[in-house]
Amino acid sequence: MKHIRPNSLATVLFLIVFVIGGCRKESNNPNLKPDFKELKIPEGFNWSAITSYTLKVDVFVDGAKTDKLDGSPLDLLDGSGARLDRLTVIDGSVEFFFRLPSGVDMVRVYSPGANRSYDIEPGAAYLEFDVSYQQLKSFGPDSDGDGIADAFDDFPNDASKAYNIAYPAVKPQNSIAYGDMNHILKQSNSLVTQTFESGSRNAEQALCWQFFSTNIVGAETISGQFSMRTGQMSSLSNTHDLISPWIEFDGSGTIDFKHKINNFSGSSKFLDVKVINFPELTETLIYTYTYSNGNLSQTVSVPVTFSGVHQIKWVFYGSGGNSRGFLDDIVISGTSVADISSNTGSGVCSVQTGGGGGGGSSSNYPGGNNYYFQIFEDLWPSRGDYDFNDMVLANRVTFNRNAQNFVVGGSVETKVMAVGASIESGIGMEFFKANSNHTQLTYFTNSVIFSGNGVAADPDVANAVRLFDNVRDWQSVPYSNTGGLGPDGAPQTISYDFTIPSGTLQHLEILVYLFRSDNPQWQVRTFGSPPTSHADMGLFGTIDDQSPLSWDWDVNSSFAFPRTGQNAFYRTENNHPWSIEFIATEFKVPFEKKSILMAYPQFRDWAESGGSVNTGWYNNPDNAHIYIPNY
Repeated sequence: MKHIRPNSLATVLFLIVFVIGGCRKESNNPNLKPDFKELKIPEGFNWSAITSYTLKVDVFVDGAKTDKLDGSPLDLLDGSGARLDRLTVIDGSVEFFFRLPSGVDMVRVYSPGANRSYDIEPGAAYLEFDVSYQQLKSFGPDSDGDGIADAFDDFPNDASKAYNIAYPAVKPQNSIAYGDMNHILKQSNSLVTQTFESGSRNAEQALCWQFFSTNIVGAETISGQFSMRTGQMSSLSNTHDLISPWIEFDGSGTIDFKHKINNFSGSSKFLDVKVINFPELTETLIYTYTYSNGNLSQTVSVPVTFSGVHQIKWVFYGSGGNSRGFLDDIVISGTSVADISSNTGSGVCSVQTGGGGGGGSSSNYPGGNNYYFQIFEDLWPSRGDYDFNDMVLANRVTFNRNAQNFVVGGSVETKVMAVGASIESGIGMEFFKANSNHTQLTYFTNSVIFSGNGVAADPDVANAVRLFDNVRDWQSVPYSNTGGLGPDGAPQTISYDFTIPSGTLQHLEILVYLFRSDNPQWQVRTFGSPPTSHADMGLFGTIDDQSPLSWDWDVNSSFAFPRTGQNAFYRTENNHPWSIEFIATEFKVPFEKKSILMAYPQFRDWAESGGSVNTGWYNNPDNAHIYIPNY
């Protein structure tokens, strides 16, 4: 279905009227310098300050490619520990797609199933993720039967979805910043587990577990191939202990484990479980058991009624005989806060201070600080004043994936940070199927279901949602936050959920569009994004716009993305945009009618270099030309 620009006299006359009336904002600007119009932009520049990457990971065990980690996830983390992505290992491989703001020079691939991690530069295309057989762990129960163990499943009781991934990446609360390789503990979904399946006491001591007169053995086990075993419990004064890493508790959940003795000989045998309190190092008894016979495994679940940082200590002791105690399948509701880098080699680790992130669920969203920003000029197809404050949006997206790595739903949160336009506008978002590296987008059958207070599916655009039709009507208290056109006000947020039929797509792209409230076919998008099927194609190629004049929206039709050069929509003759995007913690809006070149001095070099220098320009404003709202 191709739409061609009409050559109607009515369209031309309407545009002349629009230019005379609509450009008033630019012509009344006494401080605007014409610098932006003179920017020399490379032909292939797409005006995005976000860098995209792909990383193929193959899993090896002792040098040979393997499926031993199939059904468990691999996490991709940034330097703060924020989880960029989580994918199920299938046929020994995963392929990550991720986007980063400027300044990130290292990412980490982490396997909670093997408790192994590798640091790698973001631009690397391939990683051979090699683990030893001794590092493989028991994955534990799978309550919902989706093939993902509860310890790794963000939705352990919902088989339709497994992982919750926030974009931009969100740093889990109560988490650990990483330093050197292998400094992430086995932790997932705020659980600390110990199954002893490494078969090596040294390996577990390296992860801050402490063994005193205890070892890991492969005989008389409680479950799996290995269990912890004590020495002979023949003296009440000589205890046999296991101490966990330091763990942060929130007063909920349980401490689960199994224990037994192999035989009953002598006069008495006991097990005490204690909490070691930080920083006092005092001990509190939370469980005790007196053995009366041997080789009967006990399954225990102790409620967590305390909060803060603690260790858990298991103490076996007895009198006479040769009985030995056994321990296995430990699952603790809490988040490890042990600093592995401080390990003395015997398992003694200090408490991690500060930082955050490693292997935990991103369901604390929106606990992070980064947003996807889209900033708009709304006078298209005429040039504006390039203050880029007509609409400023800060977005976060959460994707839910199932065990097969398909996107099945998620949510979007949008903050309207500033509204500097006199033209009344609405906002929509359109969903596309993407290939693995998001260089090709595809229209798919209209099937996305949207829900949320005030939002509605766009009746004219497949797989698209309108957040609001008129931002001024949507605002409960009108605000501008630009130093003009109205008062200040705390940015309001609108959010919605979306559902996608399982198996439809593994990669999803969402493109934003701004539209005029009195004419929804009059739309503006980020540089290079194609028009929606409802856009008025008669506006393209008029006044200052130099976009292509036709487009194909047929289901299953694909296109290269992002579009650049003469193939790009929403571009001027000099390759200038009407909207751009970036990832940042905040964006200080230029004063009304102040060019972004004045508000952000590094912007010019960034643009004219094609994005190769000053990649963090949005972090370095000139405070004399930005507006600080009073809210």
